[in-house]
Amino acid sequence: MVASQVRRVPVVPILAVARWEMETTIELGGRALARRGTFAAALVAGQLGGLAFLGVWLFAYAVWFRGLPWTWPLRVIASFALGSVVLESPTALTYVVAVILNQLVALFWSGAFGWLVVSAVFRPRLATNVVAGLGLGLAAAIVDTILLVPPFFGILQDMDPWWRLLDRGWDLAAHVAFGMTTGWFFEVFRPRTLA
Repeated sequence: MVASQVRRVPVVPILAVARWEMETTIELGGRALARRGTFAAALVAGQLGGLAFLGVWLFAYAVWFRGLPWTWPLRVIASFALGSVVLESPTALTYVVAVILNQLVALFWSGAFGWLVVSAVFRPRLATNVVAGLGLGLAAAIVDTILLVPPFFGILQDMDPWWRLLDRGWDLAAHVAFGMTTGWFFEVFRPRTLA
């Protein structure tokens, strides 16, 4: 077979609606959706969104919350794995663990975003990506800070500094920044064959 030829194999032989072409393109009803690099772009965008999340938190505590150190959100995140000792006497490990934990959560949510953007119903445009990112940030805020983090803090550390020691308004702002930044960076990094 010559490299320029494409071998088409029907996935559903009776309907012949979807065909695989060179393992990178799926045709659905005549509309091709090139998938190579799309999911990876969403993962990279989510990692940058995770850093934006931390940036909003650190900015808020540096400017508005004078009674606490500006690194307080990092301490609270690290206390999930290291316990309450890092709230009062942090080390360099505290901040490394906090960033790693944050980026792991961002990786999960960027995977969810990646799943959305490779679906056949998603039409990638800047506005669509940013609005989808906003939805991602709100979903992350609800699932993470209401459904998952408080019970896990209680089970793992017998405390819940997430609700008592962090401002809820800035938490929502940081999650919205995460989602919208993820959507914007996805627009920057996505393959242009998806237009």
